[in-house]
Amino acid sequence: MFLAPELHTQTVRNPPTLFRRAIRVSGAAAALAILALASPPSTPPGPGELLKQSEALVARSVVRIERRTYYRDRRGEHCMVNHGTGVMIGTQAVGKRREYLVLSDEHVADNSHVKGKTALRIVAADGNSTSILLEILWVDRKRDQALLRTVLCEQEFRLPQYVVGAPGNLKRDMAFTEGYGNGRFAIVESKILSTDAESWGLRCYTLGAPVGAGQSGGPMVAIGADRHLYLVALVFCGDDRFTQGTPLSMDTGILRHLGNLTNAQLAITPGTAR
Repeated sequence: MFLAPELHTQTVRNPPTLFRRAIRVSGAAAALAILALASPPSTPPGPGELLKQSEALVARSVVRIERRTYYRDRRGEHCMVNHGTGVMIGTQAVGKRREYLVLSDEHVADNSHVKGKTALRIVAADGNSTSILLEILWVDRKRDQALLRTVLCEQEFRLPQYVVGAPGNLKRDMAFTEGYGNGRFAIVESKILSTDAESWGLRCYTLGAPVGAGQSGGPMVAIGADRHLYLVALVFCGDDRFTQGTPLSMDTGILRHLGNLTNAQLAITPGTAR
C-alpha cells in the first residue's frame, strides 16, 4: 500500500473554442471538466518516494514496549526494566472497548527465566507520555514470538495494511525495519541478504543493516513489486553489521492463534509462506 501522490492543477486562461462553447452551455460543470483535462496525469511515485511513504505508513503501527519485572532475592526486592519494540496488526472488541493487537518477540514480552511479577506497557521514547497497559495472549517460545493486547486503551492508532509473508522476489525488493534501538525511534533500510540463516536454533531472514538494543520485536518489512507492504519477519537479534528476524506466516508460529480471536479486525492478510 502507498499514499497517492499529490495532484497538481493549473488554470486554463484561454480555452479552445469547444471549451468556451461548453462553458456557455454548462457553466460550472464544464469549468470543472476543463480543470480535469488540464491537470497533469498522476504518476506512481518513484522507488525513493515509495520507500519514504511506506516507512511513514509503517511508523504508525510501531510502538516501544517496556517490561518491568518485580522480583525478590536474599538482598531484597528489585525491579528489572527492559525495552523492546512491537508492531500493531489489528483491533479487537473487548466488551464495549476497542483494544489493539500487538506482535513482538517472546523475549521482549516474557521474562520467564526470572521468577516474579511482570508488567508490560507501551511507552513513549521520552518516557513522559501516558503509557498503555499490555497483556499477553499467547507466546511461541520455539519461534520467539508473542501476541499481546492493549488494556483499557484510550488512544487511537491508524494502522496500515500488511501482507504477511514474503513477496515473490524477496532478495531484490526494497526492505527496512523500524524500532526503538538504543531508546530512539529509527528506520533502517537495506536488502534481504539471506532467507535461510540460522541463529540460536531459529531460521532467520538476514537484513544487511545494524540493529540496536531495544529493537527486538520490530517489523521487518519488504515492498513488493505490487507495491504492497509485506510483513516478513520480526527482528530477533543482530549486531553492528546485520539484523536477523524470525519469519512470519499466518499458518505457523504465533499468528496461527488469530483464528481463535472473536470480534477482531485485522490489518494483515495472508501472503506466501517461505
